[in-house]
Amino acid sequence: MNIMKHIIGATLATVIAAGAAHAQSVAYSPGIKYDRASWNAFVAAVKPAGAPHPPGTLTFETWATDADTFDQLQPVLGDDAATPHERRFQASFLALAHLPANLAARLEVEGVPAPCGAPGNPASGNFPTPYIKSPPANCVAEEVRRNRASFLHIVRNGLNSIAGLQKAFAGPDITFPQDAVELKADWVPVPTLIAWLSDNGVNVSPRFVAQNYFITQQDGTAYALTSMRISTKGLPDWLWATFEHRLNPGRCDTMGCYDDYGVLPPLTRIPPGTPNKQYAACVKSPQLAAMFKSAGIADVWDNYCLKATQIDFVSTQPATRGQPVLDGDRRGCAGDR
Repeated sequence: MNIMKHIIGATLATVIAAGAAHAQSVAYSPGIKYDRASWNAFVAAVKPAGAPHPPGTLTFETWATDADTFDQLQPVLGDDAATPHERRFQASFLALAHLPANLAARLEVEGVPAPCGAPGNPASGNFPTPYIKSPPANCVAEEVRRNRASFLHIVRNGLNSIAGLQKAFAGPDITFPQDAVELKADWVPVPTLIAWLSDNGVNVSPRFVAQNYFITQQDGTAYALTSMRISTKGLPDWLWATFEHRLNPGRCDTMGCYDDYGVLPPLTRIPPGTPNKQYAACVKSPQLAAMFKSAGIADVWDNYCLKATQIDFVSTQPATRGQPVLDGDRRGCAGDR
């Protein structure tokens, strides 16, 4: 399962783990139609789920969690599209290097739900330290979800077991259905977020955070969504899209930000600037604003920006063709293609 969990979803990371740019790597928007596809996937994930779900439920909140997917005791979960799925945070993959080896192995292999964990290399983003286990503080929690098509393909083909993976490895290529979608979201406790922003020169109040971030409650702690990664098979090749909150320190560091569809010019391509500082807000383009309105998207989602769309591991642009593409999460990500 360790291998499969890396293959079937690219690990989402927040801007906390800043990386150095690689001279041989390139970054760019693959084009307006691909950036539009990224926003279509975003809207489909965060739009209201509707009946029979409780009012206020978003579509991605009804998808199967990582624990659902890899729990051998729940092989039929997800057959009912209306089945609500519990929000269960894992330790962020950024935190695994800071955990005891035996616990890290359990989290990686078994998908054991875990509390918010210490991020890797926190000082690079002025992230508050030290990590506090209880109550959760100065930590990152990761949520993993898959829509019904992705979940059922994994379960029905036994890809959530070692035996199933061995069989698949010996057989033809694994091909997910075109409507498969996978999502990873990174959450930070609200007090930690406020301290983090303050350490980077942005002073906000709890009320501001409540109004400008998507918030969830987990075990009595309020968490703010800082970033989201969506992978969709609908092209039919895989498309990866990374979204970050507009106030994330260093949002466009290392590689810049690229969006030829969702923001107003001249902000469609933002070059990297001073590390860990702020970038201009991604004011939505008229076409994206209309898409949000049509889908009934809440105003809070105006605060989230497309950092980059990725459709291949190497550049498709004439001037840089064949060079490795710098990933939108600023760290190496494995995906399923």
